[in-house]
Amino acid sequence: VKQDILDQLRNGVLLPGDVIDEVGLRTRHGLSVTPVREAISYLEALGLVERKKRCGARVKDLDFENLIGMVEVHAELEGAVAFQAARRINKKQEIRLKAATEACEQYVKTPESSPSNYYNLNLEFHLTLHDAAGNSSLIEFINLSGNRLLAYVRARHLMRDGNHRSAKEHRVLYDSIIDGNAKAARKNMSEHIM
Repeated sequence: VKQDILDQLRNGVLLPGDVIDEVGLRTRHGLSVTPVREAISYLEALGLVERKKRCGARVKDLDFENLIGMVEVHAELEGAVAFQAARRINKKQEIRLKAATEACEQYVKTPESSPSNYYNLNLEFHLTLHDAAGNSSLIEFINLSGNRLLAYVRARHLMRDGNHRSAKEHRVLYDSIIDGNAKAARKNMSEHIM
């Protein structure tokens, strides 16, 4: 059930402020009230969901100040990933990162491409860096902040020229990481996220 809700957030089915359909979740998963509420409580503890009396559970909506604060934290965490990836990346990860970088570049060159589909290519680029960083504790924190920013990240990829800018920044990041320039990788990633 937790994964189902997270998938709905990642896929843009659930947006900030949306009510979570507990009855639908129970029906879809063949569960009673308790396991569904436990899953929602877990997501509430992560800061993804909030409950209000007589309104049920909703996807938590970030106000502007909290959104900016979360993006700043996420930029610092992703910058640390890029720093570590530049120091630790192996040949297999280099090949995967090159493929992810080129896929993003190719996608934005295709005139009929849908901006929303770029999200998965962007995710592959970042997951490759997470793998190359080799720090599972850091990735746990990134996943926590990233899950809270899902709607923001998806919206960025729907903005005019947002994907073109992202693909260009991925190339700059790729170059700094392959060159082993950890300081530049951190700086470039922080700017990319902001």
